Amino acid sequence: MRRLRSAPPTSIPGERSPLVGLIVGLCGVGLIGAIFEPIDMPNTAPAVALIVPVVVAALLSGRAIAVWVGLVASLVYDLAFLAPIGSLRIAVFEDVVAGVLFLAVALATGSAVGEQTKRRRAAVARADELARMHAELSAAVAERDRLEARSRELAVLEEVDRQRRALLRAVSHDLRTPLGTIRVVMSDLRDGTIYEPETHAELLDLVVRETERLDRIVTNLLSMSRIEAGSFAPDLKPCDVHDVVRRVTARVDGMFTDARLEVRLPAELPSVMADATQLDLVFTNLLENAARHAPAHSIVRVDGQRDGDLLLIEVTDEGPGVGDSIADAIFQPFSSPDGRTGLGLPICRAILEAHGGTVAVGDSQRSGGRFVVRIPIRQGPDLDRRGRSVDGAGGERGARSTRL
Repeated sequence: MRRLRSAPPTSIPGERSPLVGLIVGLCGVGLIGAIFEPIDMPNTAPAVALIVPVVVAALLSGRAIAVWVGLVASLVYDLAFLAPIGSLRIAVFEDVVAGVLFLAVALATGSAVGEQTKRRRAAVARADELARMHAELSAAVAERDRLEARSRELAVLEEVDRQRRALLRAVSHDLRTPLGTIRVVMSDLRDGTIYEPETHAELLDLVVRETERLDRIVTNLLSMSRIEAGSFAPDLKPCDVHDVVRRVTARVDGMFTDARLEVRLPAELPSVMADATQLDLVFTNLLENAARHAPAHSIVRVDGQRDGDLLLIEVTDEGPGVGDSIADAIFQPFSSPDGRTGLGLPICRAILEAHGGTVAVGDSQRSGGRFVVRIPIRQGPDLDRRGRSVDGAGGERGARSTRL
């Protein structure tokens, strides 16, 4: 922003040359003297009339010119209207008083009007200067706002470009491994390589697991695009969390080849109003994250409890845990420290926030990672006061505890 600087004006705008006021004032005095001199009337009328040129001179050229015109008007009044006519001598005491009063009134009036005129013009000049400075300041502010808007646009473009590069890098990393595994295994099988039955079955299981992994990656990418587009609103219906967790654990059990998965949900956990498909995606991502970081021969646990109006589900592992420095970053897309897409946890947060819940990360008592999911317990048309589903015959479907 360029610096605003204004020099003090050398003259007041609207102020005319002193010669203009002097000429107009003297002409006015002469004209009034010529008009009133032949007329026989009281001296007060010419005195009042002669004040007018003094005021006009003050308005045109200020106080100094008004004083000079007032002196000339006083001389004209003395010579033309106070006896003896044509002489500066004044015969009568009343005329002396009238002449002195006229001079005083003329000088005072001219001085006062001239001073007010000067102040008015100075005020107008200051107002014009302030208006000009305000216009320059407004232009500078508009330019600053334009530059800030442009800077924000550039920042957004840089962030988009960063995420694009991170997406390409992460997707290529995530897709290359399962695709490479599938290609190698299927190439060997296609070429007729002979394996032991157990090895053949393991290879087929590996292809299935890697295919499911690809499916999860694509699902996460599609889910993130829907979240960013604002079209990922949950379809809230009565949902039994036990059923959701049981389906997820059955599907991801193949990921826990070295670690062991334990699900310990109390039977009295209430049902919630939620989107079962989206909760399925939440627990799938959390368990996949735990399986990836769990050491060999360790245990990944899923625990749950009711906490007032909230349903708490905890997923804990015995891995390295999550440091405070990256506790918030792991919920940002494409910020995974291992080069992966890092979409699972951001999707979990987005889904749970859409449900009015949260997901928090911290260290567990076993020095591993702990993710706590909080889901509000809402009463729906098919939920009783304790939050459990009720079938059409009025019977309750109790929740079950599952252990894998």
